[in-house]
Amino acid sequence: MSKSKRTDAIKLRIEGYTYAEIGTRLGISRQRAQQLTSPPRAVRDFVVQKADGRCLDCGFHTGTSGHVHHLSNGLEYSYNDLENLQLLCPSCHRIAHSNDLRSQTSVMQESPPDLACKRCGHTWTTRIDHKPVRCPRCSSTTWDKRRTK
Repeated sequence: MSKSKRTDAIKLRIEGYTYAEIGTRLGISRQRAQQLTSPPRAVRDFVVQKADGRCLDCGFHTGTSGHVHHLSNGLEYSYNDLENLQLLCPSCHRIAHSNDLRSQTSVMQESPPDLACKRCGHTWTTRIDHKPVRCPRCSSTTWDKRRTK
């Protein structure tokens, strides 16, 4: 695959085209368009290692199955730079993109409360309307209760 096709795919992605639209314009499949715009394996592995396999938004341990999220759709030469990438769990990644859409349509939601694990001390902001079942750091099911000896 030519480098110019990768560059063209990244330019189209930055302009806001979907993978399907990029595929149609370049004469490739939607999946191939997604592969061309994704960071290389070594970069992805470094992002996972830098985040210690944890979602940088909620702290959930995703291991290598987390999603690499582009913080900004800047210039094509910095699109897959390490400073522009972060590891998110699938839920937070979906929310990050839905928040982008909400900000474009000016629909704002009230922020959920901050939570704290009384067992390990980890604090986080929930992304759901109800309390979580487990602490994202220590997986305690009694995150809202003090540790007993």
